[in-house]
Parts: sequence; C-alpha cells; structure tokens
Amino acid sequence: MKRLFAILFAAAALTGCHEATPVYWENIEIDRQGNGLTAKLNYPFRFGGIDSTTTLINATIEERLKEGVMDEYGGLTLDSALNLLIESKGADTVLIRIPYELTSDGSVYRTNGVESVMIHKYSYTGGANGNAEHIYLNFDPATGRLLSDRELFTSLDELRRMVTDRFSEAVNEDYVLFDNLSIDSLPLPRQIGFDSIGVVAYYNLYEIAPRSSGAVEIHIPYDETDGMVKRDLTRIR
Repeated sequence: MKRLFAILFAAAALTGCHEATPVYWENIEIDRQGNGLTAKLNYPFRFGGIDSTTTLINATIEERLKEGVMDEYGGLTLDSALNLLIESKGADTVLIRIPYELTSDGSVYRTNGVESVMIHKYSYTGGANGNAEHIYLNFDPATGRLLSDRELFTSLDELRRMVTDRFSEAVNEDYVLFDNLSIDSLPLPRQIGFDSIGVVAYYNLYEIAPRSSGAVEIHIPYDETDGMVKRDLTRIR
C-alpha cells in the first residue's frame, strides 16, 4: 500500500508543473498480525497539495502513532516499523508470550488556517491495563508545520478559564482529581483541537486524575471563542 502512495506522489510531482494538486484526506488502514501482535491502525492520510508539505504531515502523524511502542524506529514508515516490531518480538523468548494489541482510528477537520487531526490510539503491551489516548495535531496547511497553542489562540489564560468553567459540567460530582489539583488550578490539557462544533479540549487518562476517574472531553462552541482564535477557521468542505 505504501509503495502505491509513493508512486502516486511521484507521478503528481512529475506532472504537476510546479502547481500543487488539490488537497484531500482519506483514512487508510494497516492490518498486521504475527508473533502474538495484532495491529489494526486506521488513521487520516493526506493526499495532494505541495509534496513536501503533505509528506511532512503524514510523517508526523505516523511518528505519533509509533510513540510509546515503536520509538526506536523513528524515521521509518509506520508499515516498516510494525514489520520490525513483529520480527523483534518473535526473537525475544519473553515478549513473544505477551499478546500485543495496537488499534487506532481518527478524523480530520479542515479549515483555511488549520488542518486539525484527531487520533484515538490504544496500545496493550502487557501489564494490567492498556493505554488509551486522544491525540490532536494542528497543522499549518501551507507548510505542514505543527502549530502551538500560542500560535492558535490570543490568550491561553482565557482559554484555560473557559475550559475550567465547563469542567464541572463535563464530569459527575464523584470525579476525583489528583491531590495537588483543584478545578480552579487545572492546567490546559495537552490535547487541544478543532471539530465541527468548536474547540475541543481533551484530558487524557492520568493527566489530571487517576485512571478510575476517566478521560474528560470538553467542547467550547465557536460562537464563544470568537476573536480568540488566530487562524482562519473557514471550513473547507
């Protein structure tokens, strides 16, 4: 599958005459099994546009999918990294007995000023529990560079106030934070992105609370963030 993508990109580069082809996104899937590992990874993949920009975006997404399980295979495609993981797992007399499970799904929300990719990722490599997390990657559509929160919002303090104001509405009264935190002292979540409703703020497991409390997703409608977002959020359909 990856060879086909490489051929398509090369053909576009040869026939494009310096003009970028239209950008579009599709979810692709990698399905691997072997040596006790099962991987079903479904994730957004960018096509078209300026080749260097699209290549950078896709490589960044795949690097984030490898984090925590395939860190030693940095620079390789996700497909190649999975093959090496299966091979190395099979060569280890202990690891080959541990069932590995890797899954993901995701979506992308496109606007003129940012392409916001959401990935839900789950990995189990032994122990009592697997690791589930949401990842938001906000790309500059022109360069493929990841945009920081400070590049996206005029005031992180105001954004944090909005998030904490909605936190109590998003959790039940039994929700337990870590001892050193209160609702008023919550930090901004590490994962912030955009969807059709508005700004999404997502606290992953263990970020602000024990696993038993669960993850927390907070939505702030666009009409309440007017003037706070620095990028053009005109949606591309």
